[in-house]
Amino acid sequence: MKTSIFSLLLFCVLSLSVSAQITIGSDTDPQDATLLDIKTNEVEYFDPQSATTDKEGGGILLPRLALTGKNNFPFIVGNTSGDIIKKLRHKGLLVYNLNKSIADLKAGVCVWDGTEWKNISHMELPTAPLWLLGGNAGTNPTTNYLGTQENTPLSFRTNMSDRLYITGTGLVGIGSKSPLTTLHIAGDMRIGVTPIINRAEVLGVDAGSKVGKVQLPVIQAKYVYAQSNAYQWPNKTSLNNGDNIVITWGSSEIKINTVDGKQLMTFNPSGNTFTFKEKALCEFNGFVNYVPFGPTNQFEGDRNKNVVALEVAIQQQVGSSWVDLTKGIGVWEWSSVRNICESVLTPYSVKEFNAGDVIRMVIRRPSATFGLPHNDPATIVDPPDPITGKSAEAYINKPTGSNFSKGLKVRQILDR
Repeated sequence: MKTSIFSLLLFCVLSLSVSAQITIGSDTDPQDATLLDIKTNEVEYFDPQSATTDKEGGGILLPRLALTGKNNFPFIVGNTSGDIIKKLRHKGLLVYNLNKSIADLKAGVCVWDGTEWKNISHMELPTAPLWLLGGNAGTNPTTNYLGTQENTPLSFRTNMSDRLYITGTGLVGIGSKSPLTTLHIAGDMRIGVTPIINRAEVLGVDAGSKVGKVQLPVIQAKYVYAQSNAYQWPNKTSLNNGDNIVITWGSSEIKINTVDGKQLMTFNPSGNTFTFKEKALCEFNGFVNYVPFGPTNQFEGDRNKNVVALEVAIQQQVGSSWVDLTKGIGVWEWSSVRNICESVLTPYSVKEFNAGDVIRMVIRRPSATFGLPHNDPATIVDPPDPITGKSAEAYINKPTGSNFSKGLKVRQILDR
């Protein structure tokens, strides 16, 4: 009878205790929001985070078992609808997992979330230093690195989306998780201020969006070079009248190249002209080396009148007339008007020609009254020219140190 009464009283006490807040380990009151407060010491009033146990106390020892799978709840083995509801009711259950070989689940404290186990901590902490958000000091790139130790990709994310993706074989994708090349950019790209570099090469993109060096085709431009070492004596009367004196060429002095079986121009020996065979954008210029042999007994006090001048021009035929395309002028003054050889050049010029256009090169006195006359025989006092054997006459000359007396160049400008 006494035993029955004691059991009844114990049951009442336990029932009352279970339905209320409980402190285990001391006779102090539990904290307000706890159902179960395990402690041996009371919390200090002025130190709310003080220790609640000491060496005389202890901790909670969780049940240990070797889980067999991340989704396996060993306490309820069935999969009926009732079993599933029971498993959901165990959400929050804590155990210590002893099995280290489960994929995506490490040994340590695990919590059941109703459908699978999740690690909340584990004892296998890394022995190497961790990478810190504020940066690391004293690192060694040989042993300290950010990456993987096996053939698995590495992903860098923002807003939970992969931004930079490195495959296990080292292919880097920016905006792509499936890089096909060493660097694969899925998106646009912008290059800012860059330095000027020598011997730069051209990058191109093929039909498969692959970037590489472009092997530019070697395209040869068509050209005409006329270079002569021959002397040319212009008609004295025509020259001093300001008439055009056409520069003459020998066929052997002209180089016309052939590209893909085609030539830029043809030379017409009868008129010393050049005819375009196709439409082409070209640059062109010419020169002559010239000795005026002007008079030396007509010097006046006005320096502007004691000059001899020569123009050299490249002309194009327009109907029955000739029009200057580019023109240069040379001027001799004072004693140099006699026998000083000077080079007179046309400026470089650019023009688009059509097939059938005709050009030539000429020299002339700017006008019949411009400066002193050329080649005045009445005042010749010089001995014969040692090279030509002629007495002093105005002529196109090859001066000492030069290989040519006159030249003309026409070169195609490629638009590719």
